[in-house]
Amino acid sequence: MFAKINALLILLLSVSTITSGQNALDFDGENDYVQTNYEGIAGNTPRTVEAWIKAPYIPFQHVIVDWGTFATGQRFTLCLIGGFLRAEVSGSGYTGDILLGDSDWHHVAVTYDPIAPEKFKTYVDGELADAFNLPTPVSTGSAVDVMIGRRIDGVNNFEGGIDEVRIWNVVRTPEEIAASYNREYCDLPVGLMAYYQFNQGVAGEDNFSETIAFDETAMSYDGILENFALTGASSNWILGPDLNPSIDSDVFICEGESYTVGGSTYTLDGTYTDILTSEITGCDSTIITHLSVTYPVEYIQDIEVCDGETISVGGSTYAEAGTYTDVLIAEPGGCDSTVITNLTIIEPITASQTVSICAGGVYEIGDSEYSEAGEYEDVLTSEVTGCDSVVTTILTVDDLIVFEQELVGCEGEFFIVGENEYGTSGTYTDTLSTELGCDSVVTTNLTIITIDNSITYESGILSAVEDGLEYQWVNCDEGFVSIDGATEQNLTPESNGNYAVIIFNGACLDTSDCINITDLHISHQLANQIRVYPNPANDLVWITSDAFTIEQFELWTLSGKCVMRENIDSKLTLSLDISEIPAGIYAIRLSDHSGQLITLRLIKQ
Repeated sequence: MFAKINALLILLLSVSTITSGQNALDFDGENDYVQTNYEGIAGNTPRTVEAWIKAPYIPFQHVIVDWGTFATGQRFTLCLIGGFLRAEVSGSGYTGDILLGDSDWHHVAVTYDPIAPEKFKTYVDGELADAFNLPTPVSTGSAVDVMIGRRIDGVNNFEGGIDEVRIWNVVRTPEEIAASYNREYCDLPVGLMAYYQFNQGVAGEDNFSETIAFDETAMSYDGILENFALTGASSNWILGPDLNPSIDSDVFICEGESYTVGGSTYTLDGTYTDILTSEITGCDSTIITHLSVTYPVEYIQDIEVCDGETISVGGSTYAEAGTYTDVLIAEPGGCDSTVITNLTIIEPITASQTVSICAGGVYEIGDSEYSEAGEYEDVLTSEVTGCDSVVTTILTVDDLIVFEQELVGCEGEFFIVGENEYGTSGTYTDTLSTELGCDSVVTTNLTIITIDNSITYESGILSAVEDGLEYQWVNCDEGFVSIDGATEQNLTPESNGNYAVIIFNGACLDTSDCINITDLHISHQLANQIRVYPNPANDLVWITSDAFTIEQFELWTLSGKCVMRENIDSKLTLSLDISEIPAGIYAIRLSDHSGQLITLRLIKQ
């Protein structure tokens, strides 16, 4: 297919652009301003004022353009106040709500139409911002010519950059402002009364001789730069906003076609540069075209369809396996292509499966649900091929399992059943899952053995509170070593110290707290005054004392059992007949009238 593509390029085209810089004028906010010899638009006649500005945030008013007479309704001012665009006449004004005090370049404009319902319109960056009326009638005077960067009464100097100041004696439409706000004019339109491009000087360099802001109209309403430093980065000529952008576009054509830009026609891959004149501004613009030629494409596709289905390629329809070639005609903007189709027909699939479910469960396959054992047949659509398949399901149902267990544990021991943990006696029921995923009910009868490990001490005897169990007394002071023969419920300690008992109940055991015995202590001098002989003895034993008066006598087994007790009437000598008691180790306890207690050791043979 052969065709010729013509490109009607207008500079308003919205594409990626490459820009060249223009200059602007930076005002210091103190005393810089430009005084022109243009008296401005007077009276109540239509007008438009435009400018590019770049300003920091300043909380008070700083003026962009102003002219007229300093009297009510006779001054026409375009300014910023608190960083927002404001249009005013002496006596009243209107402030917008778009923040422009952000140190970025913005285009601003105001129009005045004395016969419109809303006489004032303001614009920001080519778009309508506000439409409004002011209570003060407009009757602009001519006492002071147009000032740029200061109010006509010499205050509120502008701080920041100003560029492309245009004053018109016509009301520019929203479409006209949008079409030209970001371009310089080379051919000046009708109604443009004063036009300051601020393109003089070298940005940021010494520009001491560049003291005139030229008016580009035939009237030459030039402006005088007042108080500018004309050197450095401020109060001088600076780089302005990027205007008159070049158009950089990517274009694709088919082999045999052509592409035209202005008076040039191209048919091959490449990058081409053309200079065109804007129909709006009259300025030359650079058009950069990246041209790509698309050559004929052969596309191979492998397609699978289900038995009984068809496939369409272009105007052809196929239902049988095979290889087919089609030439497709491109839609406008595309290129022709050849499509080779390798078509495969997928035959129906038959499958069989055996499935087990739990009692009370449901098995789902396709749109069907089954809960009873049996054999079922379903037609499904394959997720892989999209074709139908027949599945036979043999379904079995597993019965519910019920189980009961008896567990015995010690106090402090815990048993885990499923996700639950038990540590107190009771009967518990848990529902668990088997390896097949079915529920089973487990009843647990749990018995926890508790031991009362408390002990008492009275009259020299240690006793475990809980009886009927097994015991082992230990000496806490000697690393909890077992006391030989001390395996009864009671213990008669022979000396002061810390004692505890280990209590056994079947496989469970518990140890009491240590109890401190201090009332068995006597001085070595007093103990040495008492003699027991013979020791070991078989029948008769003598106890004599030099100074300790015996008031009471007791004979105890090491297991805490008292086998002999006698009250004595203040004797220093005592005889005992131990012939009837079993052989073993005994504790003799002697006490005097003051209650002082002495324990001595006796071995019966």
